[in-house]
Amino acid sequence: MGYRTVQWQDRGSGVLKVQKKLIELGYLAEGEDDGAYGSKTTAAVRRFQKANGLSVDGIAGQATQTRLFEDPNVVPYSPPTVPPTATPTPAPETPAPTASPADDLPLPGASSNFPVDTVTTEAPVYTPDGLTLLPNGSIILGNGGATLTMTVTQDGVGYTRRPSLWVNTVGSPVMSLRELAACIDDWQLEVNESGVWVLSAAGYTVVIRETDSGLSVMVDGSAVAMESGAVRLDNGELYISDMFLRTALRATTIYDSDEQSLILFVRNKSVSTSAD
Repeated sequence: MGYRTVQWQDRGSGVLKVQKKLIELGYLAEGEDDGAYGSKTTAAVRRFQKANGLSVDGIAGQATQTRLFEDPNVVPYSPPTVPPTATPTPAPETPAPTASPADDLPLPGASSNFPVDTVTTEAPVYTPDGLTLLPNGSIILGNGGATLTMTVTQDGVGYTRRPSLWVNTVGSPVMSLRELAACIDDWQLEVNESGVWVLSAAGYTVVIRETDSGLSVMVDGSAVAMESGAVRLDNGELYISDMFLRTALRATTIYDSDEQSLILFVRNKSVSTSAD
């Protein structure tokens, strides 16, 4: 049976049918079948795709809908479980062996360097107060987009890793502006000698500077009010929440706490303006 692909911002009976089935399987909450393919439906489709071994892109295409409607072995939603923390049993103290000179020699071929193009998830050197690092956190640019990565160096060796993702005390995703800009080709971030941050992204120019009353944000020359915690300067780095992106760049964000993933949709300024 052929199915019409439905995805972000689609509306109609095809979307409604997908939503009702997702509700039946537990991936979408009761009452969310409104026929509009928004952030909650996208997150539900992504959870369904992951649980059922499909390519995870948040789009209800042919393969996804075939599994959803026709597979008798379709996997229903199962909430993630947190394993109980085991109480460690103290080990008896034993004298440390005395190392011989041979014990200090490196193993053949052993290296502390990361190979090029290896995605790693090691924690960053610094985590700001009030934030919790998501060990499996990922940021995805748009529907069907690849997980963002950036190239860094360690001990002179290049490798790639995902930008760090944290959550704040109210559960909102937070990221480093410098890391995010490094992941997106047409984004440019500059920091001048006066400590003024200038982001050029999607046709917008965002200027962030520190004042006596805190950080001020200007978009295309106009001051923009940010909610508390949307942007903060800590240890010489700027950290932004998804609310900052929605306010400064008129972005749409979808955060899935189960998957520890943030999907980011940023339309060019000219497209956003003409759509209003």
